[in-house]
Amino acid sequence: MASMMMASANDAAYAIAENAGGSLEGFARAMERTARRLGMRDSTFSDPAGFDDEASFGGGPRMSAYDVAIATRNALTVPEIATWAARAEYEFVDPAGNPRSLTNHNKLLPGNSRAYEGATGFKTGYTDRAGHTLTATATRGGCTLIVVVLGTWDTYGWAASLFDQAFAGNCTGGTGAVLPAVAVDPYARRVADRDAFVLLARGAAAPGGTPVAATAPGAAATGAPTTAGDPAPAGDATGAPDEAAPAAAGAGGGLVRPRNLVLAGLALLAAAFVLRRRAVKRRRARRLAARRARAARMRSGGLPVVDGRYRTGTRVGPPVESHVRVRSRREPR
Repeated sequence: MASMMMASANDAAYAIAENAGGSLEGFARAMERTARRLGMRDSTFSDPAGFDDEASFGGGPRMSAYDVAIATRNALTVPEIATWAARAEYEFVDPAGNPRSLTNHNKLLPGNSRAYEGATGFKTGYTDRAGHTLTATATRGGCTLIVVVLGTWDTYGWAASLFDQAFAGNCTGGTGAVLPAVAVDPYARRVADRDAFVLLARGAAAPGGTPVAATAPGAAATGAPTTAGDPAPAGDATGAPDEAAPAAAGAGGGLVRPRNLVLAGLALLAAAFVLRRRAVKRRRARRLAARRARAARMRSGGLPVVDGRYRTGTRVGPPVESHVRVRSRREPR
């Protein structure tokens, strides 16, 4: 993740895609499904590294600035992604024991020549067709902005200019376009919600009285996400990566939260459905057993025949006022 997010390592992108999707084709299908779920409307996906030349997988992806902003807004809520986008340097030791160092390509981050105050990421890019591209995020005074700049040699200058305009206007103004709400649902959060529901079902409290599962960060954050390089209306962005965890922890309301109540309601409905199915099956089994018993009595002559019909509730014996004779199926006609 560090190599891909910080240094744009294309081989890392391919490795992650093949591991997550099983194949490049599987990962492309997963990206398409995720894009629709997040609310993207202009994009098609194929090559996981973003290549768009003749050697690319599937001809390469196509994305609008609007959809890039949607992806960035959701990624900001995932610490496993946002942490690396915000990190300027990373040192590690490779499996062979050699020291390695990665430097983030994003020059807006602190310590760089084009550093911008409050910059928190996010990703640089370049292809012959797209030109130089940049998705940048910055936070000041509780306001988080997303800027998407495509197809210009001076991506950092355009990003800084758009940030300045939006921050000077208290994160107001813009094109009027509004990004969809965050729809990403990380695995760790789903596990935490599951554990919280188990504790709720058992009537137990979380250890230490702290919430087991935190709500999704950014639901009430203010800011002006940008689309097509312009600042958009306020109140539609998530917090910066460093603010995501505290915001989530503070937003939790213990185990009795709307999401847990919904889960509990769904569990009760599922239990009621299962019990209802079992009751229906029992009644059906009783009806079938009664039919089989009646058929057996009919075959053995145990039911009297009156006026050509089998009658229940009458004495068993020879037919009364009837010319119909009960015989076995094996009896020749």
